[in-house]
Amino acid sequence: MKRGGILLIIILLLISFVSALDTNQPQVVGWRTSDYGTEDPTAVAQENFSYYIEVAKGMALKFPGSRPGGIYTIGYIDNDEIALPSQLESTIGDMNGVHYDSENADPEIMLTAFDAAGLDIILSIEPGTADVNELAAKILDKYKQHSSVKGFGLDAEWYKSETGEVVMTAEEAISFRDTVKSVNPNYKVLIKHYDSSKLPKGIKDITYLTDTCGFDSKSEAIAEYVAWADYFSNSEVAYQFGYDKLECGEDSNWWKALAPSPGLGESASEITAEIRASINNSIYGVYWADFTILTQFPINYTAGKNSACYQICIRPSDLCIESSVVSNSCGGYCTGNWTVAKKTIADADCNGKVNRTEFVNYMHNLMTGKVSSSNFGKVIIAWILG
Repeated sequence: MKRGGILLIIILLLISFVSALDTNQPQVVGWRTSDYGTEDPTAVAQENFSYYIEVAKGMALKFPGSRPGGIYTIGYIDNDEIALPSQLESTIGDMNGVHYDSENADPEIMLTAFDAAGLDIILSIEPGTADVNELAAKILDKYKQHSSVKGFGLDAEWYKSETGEVVMTAEEAISFRDTVKSVNPNYKVLIKHYDSSKLPKGIKDITYLTDTCGFDSKSEAIAEYVAWADYFSNSEVAYQFGYDKLECGEDSNWWKALAPSPGLGESASEITAEIRASINNSIYGVYWADFTILTQFPINYTAGKNSACYQICIRPSDLCIESSVVSNSCGGYCTGNWTVAKKTIADADCNGKVNRTEFVNYMHNLMTGKVSSSNFGKVIIAWILG
């Protein structure tokens, strides 16, 4: 067979492989916020929307192909009741299990900023004894005009009580899902818990989010994250990371070792890559908790700026990026809009071609989940040219 025919077969096989690899690429990556997150010294206040916009964009840069977004906890648990922003009092009124806090972030201000930034936001509640369906219907009706609102979430750890021991039935989950989708059939419906046994599995159009924590090692954590996906094997899943000893044991002992502090999303990227390699589920979202967000992104962070060991191309229309544009203390360069690993030189000669070493580096990053396949065709063409 001629060289061209062999090359074509290799390319087709690679395309098939890459397509399979990207089936569980997270759709949305970013953060989870709350009005009580600042109890932790490594948190940033929820109302600091400018910071969280940059963080969401920065996380997306670590997950090429994913959209920036977050889980915005619009109401939190407080003595078995839900504490909501005072701006919702005129909408929800006097409802059992609900009280209002004038110090909570103003959702209108937050969502307007998220709209302008192009974020994908899930509004989430910690309901306590309040009626979850009535809350979902009224909150979404008030904020459904915001383009950033993509769905609604329920933290079932705080469902009907603060014990985390209430088992949600399939009937209750379906009723909640139908309520959300009655406002907009395209909305995502997320239900969160750390204990899979407390949720009904196999409910169509529900995304199961875990915030499980308290692990002694990364391997122990990954095993539990994979077990979550296996339990909900026919459903879409999502993950929330970033707890420390103030919230949940000693998790930070292992995830802090994955990246510098503050880093730029490396911890979430590495954890997710290992999960993706072991599950078949679709992943809707990957989120870092506000409690330790400062360990991931510094307070003055601006997405796209090389303020630290940050390797991302800023001219995605070009295959070749001049080293002076993206060079930094990590010694990394990149081509197109795909990211390279630390200490890796990709197309450093800047001639628009990719040699064998550069191609091998790219494929390694692809297989380990560090880059998406969005520029696969460009890289293949540049490799052939090389």
